[in-house]
Amino acid sequence: MRSVWAQEPPVEGHFPVGPAPTQSGGIPLVAGVIGPKALARAAQWAVGVTDPAHSLHFDAEALAAQRERVIAAWQAAGRTDRPHFSAPVWFALGPDPEHQLREHVKDFWDEEVGAVGDDVSYLTTPGTGTMNCGASGLLAAVNGAREAGTR
Repeated sequence: MRSVWAQEPPVEGHFPVGPAPTQSGGIPLVAGVIGPKALARAAQWAVGVTDPAHSLHFDAEALAAQRERVIAAWQAAGRTDRPHFSAPVWFALGPDPEHQLREHVKDFWDEEVGAVGDDVSYLTTPGTGTMNCGASGLLAAVNGAREAGTR
């Protein structure tokens, strides 16, 4: 991507792809990775990590531990910059947010996770645990993420 953003043709004999990013050096690349090998690889090229493992059932303690693993991977790679660290959170608001979110997640689970198998997915099953539902659940997830050091 960096070559494409530098206006180099993606394939010999073709024109560059545009428009060029307005940011110098292109758009920052953030890796969506979890495991130690993937973190080590991401530390070679990414500006940081977004951790998808806590999207459905937020766990601030586990997220903080993952942030420490990301920092350790950056240090092991000889990097001195502070890695970006973020985490997506699925949530729902409205009259019946838990039902709404469970139905949405079930659709995603059946289509996406069903294709790879739940034994290799980073997601927990839609029926497991407390989900980030309603205003109080969303507020708890946001505050927990902040405490865990996400941006």
